Amino acid sequence: MAQSIPKVQRNVILGIAGLLALAQINQPYPEVALLQHSPTFLLLIASPWLLRRWPMRNAAVFAVAVFLALQRFFVRGLLAGGLKG
Repeated sequence: MAQSIPKVQRNVILGIAGLLALAQINQPYPEVALLQHSPTFLLLIASPWLLRRWPMRNAAVFAVAVFLALQRFFVRGLLAGGLKG
């Protein structure tokens, strides 16, 4: 019988999927959106299998999710020219 991932981790994955969908709104460079977001999308698709194969603690999954979320929106800010030095 296949074990399922914990509910907290499933919710974190769904939250990252929601943030990925939110990142599609009003993109500064839509022509490179596929290149920018495809690694995150592939990780979201593979994450249930990966978490069943190599279980992680909830805090570790949350830390990876925070990294992905920050990377999505900081890179977006840099591309839009919002973070000028």
